[in-house]
Amino acid sequence: MAIVRLKIICALLVLAASASISADSDASPSLFGLSLAYPQQVPELITVSNLPYFRFERLVPLILNIDKKGQVTTVASEDSIDMAFAEYTEAWIKSIRFEPAVFNGEKTESRLPVMLQFRPQVKVPEIHFPLDSIRVVVDADLYFKAFGLNDIHLPQLDKFPSYFCDLKQSDSSVIYKYILIRVGLDELGRVTNVELVCSSFPAFNMHIMSAVLWADFAPATVHGTPVPSECFVLVSFFPRINYPTGVWHRSKLDSVSLLERFRVRLLPDTVSMMAKPVPILVQGNEITLTGKYLLIRDTVSACLYIDTNGTATLRRFGKVDKKMRATVRGVTARLRFFPAYDYQGRPHPFPGLVSLVFQGSSKIRILYHWLPADNSYSEN
Repeated sequence: MAIVRLKIICALLVLAASASISADSDASPSLFGLSLAYPQQVPELITVSNLPYFRFERLVPLILNIDKKGQVTTVASEDSIDMAFAEYTEAWIKSIRFEPAVFNGEKTESRLPVMLQFRPQVKVPEIHFPLDSIRVVVDADLYFKAFGLNDIHLPQLDKFPSYFCDLKQSDSSVIYKYILIRVGLDELGRVTNVELVCSSFPAFNMHIMSAVLWADFAPATVHGTPVPSECFVLVSFFPRINYPTGVWHRSKLDSVSLLERFRVRLLPDTVSMMAKPVPILVQGNEITLTGKYLLIRDTVSACLYIDTNGTATLRRFGKVDKKMRATVRGVTARLRFFPAYDYQGRPHPFPGLVSLVFQGSSKIRILYHWLPADNSYSEN
């Protein structure tokens, strides 16, 4: 009976809601009583060691421990392979003054993820924080990740039922349709309410809202205690996948294509960008080419600019010889994307870093560093 009542509520919400409603993209940067630490100012680079040697542009994730006064006490790399980069930047990062985190109105010690972007032979890396100096969320991935580091685990979508629409695989459009739904969860992860936020595919609003009622969620937890929460489910209708879809399982994402992986996403809050670009590679994340340089094993980084039509322009890439440069250009010229979207449903330009992994065969593996590996924001 509870499910029937929820379906009736769902129907009434669909009738009352307009597909043109926009999400609040200026949501307060605070969840479950925690406001993250943010930088007050970033001084010039201070180092006490030489820049580590590396051949290609790379992203280095670090975890900072920040005390109640906003002082960085420790700088740690997430992977031992990045230890030299943490040591190179430690003095500099410790000189950055932060406004400390606040939990339930009290200043508190906290852990904060940051991302360093290094370029070969460039001494000063770019540093990316979850929030900027005026408390605007500038990196949603880092922002959501920070809560898990502070023992606040955001809700997760574990399973989403099959659904259908009238799109065909042969459709070559890159401007896809979507439906964004606000979902209330209780402390057991059960759906308590659903609400249409915005939609560019109103004919299927009711169908997707009904599907949400049958989805499986893991509840949010604060310091080990399950709590009620609110989140958002974004369903993207990519025209190059099969409809009706199968059941979406978070535990099985490693075995499906990128489009299948990101057709359903849980967003803990409406901050930063609604959706980042997704590559149009139906058969996974590899491109097959022929040529001399496909016999080697190497990795080349490439910085792309992806416009609102999903076209990628190569901005820069690692230093390689002339013939290898032609190969890299040939690979990136074949890349097409579904573009990034903001919370008004508008395509948005996006800069992103990829790695081209030459595996000694005709297949070149492509790593898209802006896409989370498991389509989630959990941090254990």
